[in-house]
Amino acid sequence: FRLICQENDAGLVYTEMVSAKALLYNDEKTKLLLKTCDKEKPLAVQIL
Repeated sequence: FRLICQENDAGLVYTEMVSAKALLYNDEKTKLLLKTCDKEKPLAVQIL
């Protein structure tokens, strides 16, 4: 979805909201939510 937005001139794309606690514990599912590619820039991360 983020790549589609970029192709249509979005000024910024962002990740799904992820838990700060899950990031702290290095949760695998959270890592998958944060997976991006080089074309997805500029990119914002939503942390809850």
